[in-house]
Amino acid sequence: MRRVLGTCALLLGAAPPLEAQVGGQVDLGLGGAHLPRRGESSLWSLAPELRWLTPRTRIDVSGEYRDFGAQGRGATGRLGGSWFTPMAQPVGLELFGEARGQSGQGLAERGAWEVGPRLHVTGAERGAWIGARAGMDAVGGTYGWEAAVWRRFGALSVQILGRQSTQSTDVTPRGVIDTLAPPPDTLSAATQRQARVLTDFGTWLRWEGRRVQLAAAGGVRYGLVQPGVSPRIPGDGSGLESSRGRSSSEGWWQADITYWMTDRFALASSVGRHPSDPSLLAPGGRFLRMSLRASLGRRAPAPSARLAAPVGFRSERLAAGIVEFSLPAGKARRVELMGDFTDWAPVDLERDRGGRWRIRLPAEPGLHRVNVRYDGGPWLVPPGTRPVADEFELVTGEVIVG
Repeated sequence: MRRVLGTCALLLGAAPPLEAQVGGQVDLGLGGAHLPRRGESSLWSLAPELRWLTPRTRIDVSGEYRDFGAQGRGATGRLGGSWFTPMAQPVGLELFGEARGQSGQGLAERGAWEVGPRLHVTGAERGAWIGARAGMDAVGGTYGWEAAVWRRFGALSVQILGRQSTQSTDVTPRGVIDTLAPPPDTLSAATQRQARVLTDFGTWLRWEGRRVQLAAAGGVRYGLVQPGVSPRIPGDGSGLESSRGRSSSEGWWQADITYWMTDRFALASSVGRHPSDPSLLAPGGRFLRMSLRASLGRRAPAPSARLAAPVGFRSERLAAGIVEFSLPAGKARRVELMGDFTDWAPVDLERDRGGRWRIRLPAEPGLHRVNVRYDGGPWLVPPGTRPVADEFELVTGEVIVG
């Protein structure tokens, strides 16, 4: 886990001037997570985050260092990545992986990882996906499935997700806690496997304005186990036997508000309650955090400022169903374009005498998404378009076609 945080800090400190496909932020906050067992909150926290995005790839590195005051200090970290490839339109395949960890006083030294595929069915303003996951956590092996649907209503986006995972844990055959019995037979089987099922349902809402971003989420986690003990034979004093415990559920919720004072600095506030996390043996609790956020990349101007008069990338309707797209490309020897109007298949542009690259394609009026590539390099957001991220955070350029 320390390696994850170290890598995150190194990348944040050494990051060059950021391109459209790279982003990140650093939060310096006051407040933090409530510790139910000790009854105190963290005093301050530092949370860096770095993202590297292309139309087909996403890599996230994030961490959080928290000072618990008299209770000590702790840190958490996450490294995640996804690779997406289109299949038959509108179906796409995503392969993902994630590793998490935590350490420090007040936190158990634990780690977890998982990998799996997701199958997406995506439209311009709505979509759905279903996936499978497998990995290891603090208890043992895990496997499960997940599914979600999402919809965008202008600046508001909504997602509903369901997830179920099964943990394979080690338990004693009889679970005996007996101070009167002789020592157990060391030659007998010490443990056996037991499956525990964890189920999550949640809803996320996000609204993004010119300077204010609002987010809210809530859900329920089922299948949490509260262990207990009971007499082996009630009343005979023969010792205690550990019970499987009773299954319980926990509700969780979160509300966030971010106000961007400039293109690089914002005030952010987050309040809510997170559920227990059996994968890292972490208890649930309430949290409240106020923070100063510094963006490592300049935020895109509001849609009205970018889409009304785009500079660089242009579209001009020539006939009822034909649009000419053009853009400058400097000294590039080859320029390719792909978008929702090409079913995300790359097409080559031609250079005119004035140095602009052009192509004529069928496209309906309305809002479209597009990317360009120069000389076989990475896919980028065209100059003069608005960078936006889709449901799996792949960045494309948004443009209005008349």
